[in-house]
Amino acid sequence: MRFEHLSLEQGLSQSSALSVLQDRQGFIWIGTHDGLNCYDGYRFTVYRNDAMDSTSISGYPIYSLCEDRSGSLWVGTFGGGLNKFDPATKSFELFTNHPNEPNSLSNNNVRSIFQDRGGSLWIGTDGGLNKFEPNTKTFEHFTNDAKNTHSLSGNLVSSIYQDRSGSLWVGTSGRGLNKYEPTTQSFEHFTNNPENPNSLSNNSINSIYQDRSGSLWVGTNGGGLNKFNPMARSFERITNDPKNPNSLSNNTVASIYQDRSGSLLVGNYGGGLNKFDPTTKLFERFTNHLNNPHSLSNNLVTSIYQCSSGELWVGTLGGGLNKFNPTTKHFEHFTNDRNNPLSLSNNMVVSICQVRSGEFWIGTQNGLNKFNSKMKSFERYTNDPKNPHSLSNNNVVSIYQDRSGLLWIGTKGGGLNKFDPTMRSFEHYTNDTKNPHSLSNNFVYSIYQDRRGLLWVGTSDGLNKFDPLTKTFERFTNKATDPHSLSSKNILSIYEDRSGSLWIGTYGGGLNKLDQTTQSFTSFTIKDGLPNDCVYGILEDTHGNLWLSTNKGLCKFNPKSLTVHNYNITDGLQSNEFNSGAYHKGQDGKFYFGGINGFNAFFPDSIKDNPYLPPIAITDFKIFDKSANYGLIPHDIVLNYDQNFFSFEFSALNFILPEKNQYAYQMVGFDKDWIYSGTRRYASYTNLDPGTYTFRVKDSNNDGVWNEQGISINVVINPPWWLTWWFRGALIVGLATTVIGIYLVRTRQIRQTNRRLKAMVEERTKELETKNGELKEKNEEIAAQNEELVQSEEEISSQRDQLAAQNEELHLSREELASQNEKLQDAQSVIEEQNQNLEGEVAKRTLELTVQNQQLEQFAFIASHNLRGPVARMLGLGKLVGAGAIADNEKEYVMNNLLENTKELDTVVRDLSHILDIRNTQQQITTTDLAKELALAEHTLAAEIAEAGAVVMADFAQLESLETVRPYIQSIFLNLLDNAIKYRDPERPLVVRVKSQAEGKFARISFADNGLGINMERDGGKLFTLYARFHFDVKGKGMSLFLVKTQLEAMGGRIEAESTVGKGTTFNLYLKMEGK
Repeated sequence: MRFEHLSLEQGLSQSSALSVLQDRQGFIWIGTHDGLNCYDGYRFTVYRNDAMDSTSISGYPIYSLCEDRSGSLWVGTFGGGLNKFDPATKSFELFTNHPNEPNSLSNNNVRSIFQDRGGSLWIGTDGGLNKFEPNTKTFEHFTNDAKNTHSLSGNLVSSIYQDRSGSLWVGTSGRGLNKYEPTTQSFEHFTNNPENPNSLSNNSINSIYQDRSGSLWVGTNGGGLNKFNPMARSFERITNDPKNPNSLSNNTVASIYQDRSGSLLVGNYGGGLNKFDPTTKLFERFTNHLNNPHSLSNNLVTSIYQCSSGELWVGTLGGGLNKFNPTTKHFEHFTNDRNNPLSLSNNMVVSICQVRSGEFWIGTQNGLNKFNSKMKSFERYTNDPKNPHSLSNNNVVSIYQDRSGLLWIGTKGGGLNKFDPTMRSFEHYTNDTKNPHSLSNNFVYSIYQDRRGLLWVGTSDGLNKFDPLTKTFERFTNKATDPHSLSSKNILSIYEDRSGSLWIGTYGGGLNKLDQTTQSFTSFTIKDGLPNDCVYGILEDTHGNLWLSTNKGLCKFNPKSLTVHNYNITDGLQSNEFNSGAYHKGQDGKFYFGGINGFNAFFPDSIKDNPYLPPIAITDFKIFDKSANYGLIPHDIVLNYDQNFFSFEFSALNFILPEKNQYAYQMVGFDKDWIYSGTRRYASYTNLDPGTYTFRVKDSNNDGVWNEQGISINVVINPPWWLTWWFRGALIVGLATTVIGIYLVRTRQIRQTNRRLKAMVEERTKELETKNGELKEKNEEIAAQNEELVQSEEEISSQRDQLAAQNEELHLSREELASQNEKLQDAQSVIEEQNQNLEGEVAKRTLELTVQNQQLEQFAFIASHNLRGPVARMLGLGKLVGAGAIADNEKEYVMNNLLENTKELDTVVRDLSHILDIRNTQQQITTTDLAKELALAEHTLAAEIAEAGAVVMADFAQLESLETVRPYIQSIFLNLLDNAIKYRDPERPLVVRVKSQAEGKFARISFADNGLGINMERDGGKLFTLYARFHFDVKGKGMSLFLVKTQLEAMGGRIEAESTVGKGTTFNLYLKMEGK
């Protein structure tokens, strides 16, 4: 168990954590000898007694804490009685013993508090057990009765707890543990038995707690922590181990609590707070312990290898070679002995390799060693300047055995060596400045052979690809002007993943991925989320994630999503710094990474993310950088207009590695989006306009899991008096009064002006009436003259009517001629259109006859070709049988061959029959269930699907059935599924996706696979022709797609194809939907 310690250095008021509680908001409360502490994951707020303040806490030490259902916090003090804390007002209410009141608290030394399911509060004191009824505020007492063996075992009640079954557990000081049954009002006793290691470890009980899994934990005074087994009625003891810094800090357990994230919090007298995280990353750690001769010999781990028998070999820098026995957990050490030439040549072990014959080879800074397991001795291979076939350099940093059995040795300064174990000689490959095809550098740090058999060599000056036939190297190095070159020339590790991609770990350039088609590199660095740009080791887990060891912890990198998850020393790593060459994947899938402080071992799937969604709390609100005593319960905030510089402090109440918690906040009405502040826990605002805003804040836990709900607080900023509603109202009323006054004055002036104008109008009217009489006489004379003019105009009008009649007759004649001309033009157009239609029909029919003729010729050729082969083989085998030229032991082979050729002939005949049937037969249209037809095809090809390990995924939700020719659909599904199986990619599992949907008047059915694919630029034009084949290493006759196309066209449909070589093919079938 790994514990994290919180003590004076982190802000705790006193190092004895006597009681611990997490309230409903998520705050951790800790009672000590010197005050009550409230912990938000980052800092402690301390409440102490103030003699001048009756609402302060009455005293301490504080042995007990309890939050009741209403949210009030009950605090038990030693000598100060019982306190009730209101989190809204941050004030305390006091309950004490009164000798003259039998229903008061029995004693002021309160050691424990507990609220049962019925709402009653139980208080343990130095005067027995008290039951407090909150409604009546009275106490009922339970004490020890020497005459009653089923009474409380002792009056010093130190702890109380009710388990899930309803039983009440009562711990005493010196008199053991009691189990109280409310139905019988009796106590069962559990005490320490020195002769029974499974009994209670100590009779002084400080705390009792049942975790979420149902386990009952009992903390004692000197006996450590006890875990009770209710079935066996026995206890498991957990105590301090002086040799283990991550064990329980001491054996005096004062308090136990499990927070919302699942962490078990254990408070110790003088040992601070211990936090056990059951979801802690399972990084097993191995280090050197000075007092343990069977521990790792040295913490500087430079190489790791698990042998075929399961034992682990670990090389160290200065401590020699270690052999770890997983059963005994002991390390056996092998070191250099100057007086023994059969000992390890040097204690600086930097590389280990076990070859197929079982021999172990160890590279040191003073030569190569072969280990003799029976004799436990070493045979040394070192550089001999007089022998050109000896090891080129004694500093051996990498060893690798290729598939042919040859051993490759990389040295630091002597280049690459190829060792022939038969000849016991070394062949050297070194850098030649005059030869660009020689090894790029003589410092060889990594060697790797890919699945194609190519040997890759990583040096301090680039990556090398070795050609064994020409014995030449192709170099890849960093080029400052080429962003697609290696990001660094120093190559530390090489790995080929399951998809065939080659990954290169560099020193200073992060992780590189090589595209062997384009010979270009893609790099991933700190900018992409890596913790560090020095990638020492690369291992791949079963999910395709790459685990990288760096100078700043471990990194889990997903190559598909390009996401990263980083782990550091707080997760249990030996150190943040790892070493080159010290990485290995065991036979059982366990990963090993070595660094400067030992090594870690873990199963990748055991490294789980913390799923807990932490609540978030506002821990302080400041105006002009001074605390406004906000309180612990969220509430709205109202500010004056001049309080325009304020800030919030907040905390994620996740106590598992809280330094990794992250935050985001937004002031709705001001901020357009969320502001992600990382681990910063405050937000400041200045010069906000008056108005109503909503401050929102959310948080994540240590593994980046976000609580999207967060909390929201309304912030109201009142405007200045001149912008208030009442001032604006008064201003509006004043303006309205002024406007009305101006209106009334102006109206009176207008009325006076109107009266003057009226008198002037009346006088002018009289003058106009006189002149009007004179005008009337003149009008009568003009009227008489007009009558004479009218008579003259009537005569002229009669003459005009006669001329108009003549013009009308001429117009009718002209229109009749024009109509006849239009009819002639229409007739000519109809004749021309008929001629064009006849010519088009003749051309179309001619083309169809030509295509049919070509198809008949192709049909005849395919029929001849596909029938001739099996028939010829059958005839040949028949002649051998007839001639008696077959031995008895060969007859079964011949008969099987005849049967296979007969089946092949039958398949050809059926395919040809399908084609003729389509051309000559009128098929019936029925309702066709697409899912059933696909299931029928899968059933027919069940053996082939199982052999290929294929997965067929269907989605007919949008279109389940069609009105069409059912036998054709059967044949099409069968051929397309068979084609996908035949032309699958052997490098990956076959996945076939079938989907249907309506598109306008057509139904579209798509068949998509991830197979070999087709070169559409080269072969797209002949994809659906007879005898068209594109993968000659796969058996086929080239008829399936022609048959599919022919059947679709017979139903008035069509087929289209999309394909990419190496990625797969999609066939889209389009069928006309009936009634659309």
